[in-house]
Amino acid sequence: MPPRFRSASLDDAACLSALGTQVFLEAYASQGVTQALAREVQTLLSVEAIQAQLSEAGRLYVLAESAEPDGGLVGFAQLCLGRRHALLGAASGLPVMELERLYLQQRFTGRGWGRLLLQQAEQQARMQGAGRLWLSAWTGNHRALGFYARCGYQLLGEAVYRFEDAAYPNKILARTLQDLSAP
Repeated sequence: MPPRFRSASLDDAACLSALGTQVFLEAYASQGVTQALAREVQTLLSVEAIQAQLSEAGRLYVLAESAEPDGGLVGFAQLCLGRRHALLGAASGLPVMELERLYLQQRFTGRGWGRLLLQQAEQQARMQGAGRLWLSAWTGNHRALGFYARCGYQLLGEAVYRFEDAAYPNKILARTLQDLSAP
């Protein structure tokens, strides 16, 4: 049974924080949780940080919930309207939206749920007027990079994500969104 999708509210902050922390650590703590990683996840994904993000104009979350009785949050997409990256260039002139996070619990991967969640995120981006969706993905996350390539995202280049004294190379990818109302 596929997941249910809905928009997030402030009441979802605790679940978003818990799920975000779980998925973040599964992806980035392959060699264990360091002090720097712990501080980064607590800064980005604390309940207070999520509540602040949910209150920001132009930022939204699409939630994926298990459709089973008593099912809970299994994934989410976090979007930010208007945030540009230098690698997008100014040539297209399309309004843009960043896919800040697409997180899905590992046990729900391989079922097509990630693709469904991404499609929901793309639909929300279109509804917000975005003509292009972009994202960054850590170069060490081969699974995510393969997923986005299969979903039609094109590599634009690389950038570095920094926190504390660590630097993590990221790939910048983007996709032009097709207007679903066009024939």
